[in-house]
Amino acid sequence: MNPIILSDNIALIGHQNWWDGGYSENKTNFIDRTFMFQDYNLIGNFKDLPTQEQKFIRVKGMSEAATTIIINKLNDAFEKVDNVILAIHVPPYQENCTLLGFPMAENFLSHFSSKILGDALYFYMRNKPDKKLLVLSGHTHEETSYSPLYNLTSRTLKSKL
Repeated sequence: MNPIILSDNIALIGHQNWWDGGYSENKTNFIDRTFMFQDYNLIGNFKDLPTQEQKFIRVKGMSEAATTIIINKLNDAFEKVDNVILAIHVPPYQENCTLLGFPMAENFLSHFSSKILGDALYFYMRNKPDKKLLVLSGHTHEETSYSPLYNLTSRTLKSKL
């Protein structure tokens, strides 16, 4: 899908990305793979896999595939404009993952953020000094803002539930 041009210099792109366990993988590896949310038993991509480890490997692969698609969409958008808004579901940075205003516990980060995407966006935007990217996500239900680079800001918005 082509970017949606919002004005002369702003475009909107989006994609359904996935969490990947990257921010807590080396710290709480056992906990992250044994503490699985009900989502893993309900989402079609995971429910037929017999082990939690297989489910975790699948979601990580889905995160990698989504990241590739998002980078391709960014390339298309930045050919047309200098400012892009990226709408996604899962935040790309652990700094966007809070619970009641506090940093999320490491054993939950596996299910609430995408380090694969965060790293890719960081390196991509580091090489685009004349471009700006605003990432809007949800999933954590709390309002946060994090800017790892002057031209890259990631925001989550508070749920009204």
